[in-house]
Amino acid sequence: MTFTEKTIKKAMKGGWDLYDDVDVHTDGDIYVSIKGTDILEYIDSEVIYLDPNFWKALFPENTSDYIDKKINPKPQPMWLYQQHRFIDHRAEEKSAESFFKKLKIKII
Repeated sequence: MTFTEKTIKKAMKGGWDLYDDVDVHTDGDIYVSIKGTDILEYIDSEVIYLDPNFWKALFPENTSDYIDKKINPKPQPMWLYQQHRFIDHRAEEKSAESFFKKLKIKII
């Protein structure tokens, strides 16, 4: 299982519930089963990563602190900070897999 797949499954367990299951292929393609069906459909990964609810499920308010002003002059929730880090990472043409590999969250 890839770090990307583990992270998506962690978000699903955290309440991000658009899909019943996810399968990330080695080439990075993501297939999901829509709730209530057995059909696996391809989904553009960026749709997932731009969804604020995906990041909120990974970093719920009750378990994460706001980013300190020393790190970021504008305090913001951890989920938003991590989403912006991810966008910057992708803008540098780095893979989602490498971001999630370095991300220090507990994957259950």
